[in-house]
Amino acid sequence: MKKLAFILVLVMVLASITGCTPRTQTTTTVRDSVTIGVESPWDTMDPHMTGTYVNQYVINQMYETLVHVLDDGSLIPELATSWTVSPDGLTYTFQLKQGVRFHNGDEMKAQDIVFSFIRARNSPHMYDNVSMVSHLNAVSDYVVEIILSNPFAPFLSNTARIFIVNERFTTTNNDSLARIACGTGPYTLESIEMNTTAVLRAFPDYHRGEASIKNITFRIFLDHTTTEIAFRAGELDFYSPSAAQLVQFRDDPRFNAFSLPTLHTAPIHLNNERYPFNNVLVRQALNYAADRETMILVSFEGLAVPARLLASEASFGVDYAYAREYPYDLNRARQLLAEAGYPQGLDLGTMYTIAGSYHEIIAQVFQSSLAQIGVTFSILPMEGTALIQAQMVGDYAFGNMGHGFTSDFAWTSRYYTTSGINSTNFTRYSNPRVDELYAMAEVEVNQARRQELYNEVVSIITNDAVNVPIQHREAFFAWQLGLHIVPRADMGKPYYVFDWYWD
Repeated sequence: MKKLAFILVLVMVLASITGCTPRTQTTTTVRDSVTIGVESPWDTMDPHMTGTYVNQYVINQMYETLVHVLDDGSLIPELATSWTVSPDGLTYTFQLKQGVRFHNGDEMKAQDIVFSFIRARNSPHMYDNVSMVSHLNAVSDYVVEIILSNPFAPFLSNTARIFIVNERFTTTNNDSLARIACGTGPYTLESIEMNTTAVLRAFPDYHRGEASIKNITFRIFLDHTTTEIAFRAGELDFYSPSAAQLVQFRDDPRFNAFSLPTLHTAPIHLNNERYPFNNVLVRQALNYAADRETMILVSFEGLAVPARLLASEASFGVDYAYAREYPYDLNRARQLLAEAGYPQGLDLGTMYTIAGSYHEIIAQVFQSSLAQIGVTFSILPMEGTALIQAQMVGDYAFGNMGHGFTSDFAWTSRYYTTSGINSTNFTRYSNPRVDELYAMAEVEVNQARRQELYNEVVSIITNDAVNVPIQHREAFFAWQLGLHIVPRADMGKPYYVFDWYWD
């Protein structure tokens, strides 16, 4: 009987094991890939030869800088571990993190820092960040000195814009990084088709540890409707929706959605060297004729605030109490046009804008407002990089796009000073007093005095109506449930996939 009982128990145990087999073999799959929607094609992956946001979305994942600027403006080490500044404010000495590997296996050394800064200085996109640099010295493998020609208070923030490249890799590839990459960042470039897709892989030897997300696919979508369809179908994990889409996603429990104020301005640039924009009365009239409230409503569902210049009061040195305000006033606009010699209005020619973007919507609202005072123009939608190139060399009359700024108003000197012409001073505005004030503020260590200098700058450039600032927008993010992201205020660096993970 004991033997029979044992056999019966054994049969029952085997039966229970067999019955549980399907459940015990079921495992939970942890996702380690993301697909990100991007709004327009790339034109280069060279971190020193671009200022375009869509390029930076990818570049940010592959390259790093000496220091990193947090959203509150504070600085933390990235490739540097620490730094000191000489008493005269001219020499910055950076201690470098040891054991940092480039994607080709080379260890990052001080000479790579020197090479990267010199390379950036030769780029019209980066020059304003490093124009104050006089000499660079690789003191040792892990110590680099950067010597300025004059004290420059926000220099450390500027270094956060200079990505570090590998000297050997770059020179071996004839100084061309347009479609290849070799940074120290958490991801390597696997492949890229400039009009469709980029694929990145986690770098196993990343100095902060391998990323949780192992694979990134960036996909280009040229309109928000197509992007939304792909997102709702689960083909996209993350993208920047339109304002209208964000409002919908906020009320939909199937998705995550978030917005936050950014260091970003959307202006209408007026080429101050071209007729009729070389007349300050015309420029002031156009500012009064800009219906910012309607522009913000129709382009961003009201999720933006009116701008007075290419920075908000989130930037040190900007006090809107000193910024001339231009409320929407068509009668005042007519009066100024008459004073300028155009009582019947005039034709402004062609306004360039970015095709399919909110900038095009702003251009259409502007066109409608100006028509009421006899001012006409045509709108030419174009690709963003082509618009930037035209504006850099002054080959346009007027147009609109977006610009980033930082937590220090010194950054905007590139937009308003003579030295920025043929670079990022798209209005080609030149005022010796503004040049002088920016230069004085950059070397001034007393913050109260710097504020006074910037107050005068703000007063002059807003009275001169250099351009037509429209809005400071919010950044919009939508992502799938289960994905954890860290959104950021910097429109050029709105996210780092290294920070992300799936449940």
